[in-house]
Amino acid sequence: MATYGGVLRRSAAVVEHARDSARSFRLHYALLLWVLLLASLFPRRRATMLFLMAASKLALFYGALLKAFPNSALLRQIVDRRLVAALLMAVVGAEIVMTSAVPQFLLAMAVGVPLVLLHALFRTQDDPAASGEETTTGNGGDPGEEGDRR
Repeated sequence: MATYGGVLRRSAAVVEHARDSARSFRLHYALLLWVLLLASLFPRRRATMLFLMAASKLALFYGALLKAFPNSALLRQIVDRRLVAALLMAVVGAEIVMTSAVPQFLLAMAVGVPLVLLHALFRTQDDPAASGEETTTGNGGDPGEEGDRR
């Protein structure tokens, strides 16, 4: 009877790698999706685009407050980051629905989400030493010249 343990281990490793990439690059992925959404709204939905830009300014202002006051109990415990993000997403989502910009939103997500997933799956390690590759010697990268010095 065939077992699928090796396949399951490899697929679990791929999922874990994609999760690590998503954690490492979540801000970059969010910015990519945000820019794609703004670009898809530009030709026909300028009012929606301006509202999204204003919402992004509010989010940046909140982030600046977090940096300026890192020990603030009000910003860290009462007004949680997840609460602000959920509120921002709800307001932006309602605004997109009210201005009939749902097709542009779906187009931006149809382009951006596969790009994000592909990057998360196929991203390689940034540090060659961390991935197990051997580092080159101190002679310019040519391993054959190590013992030829006289």
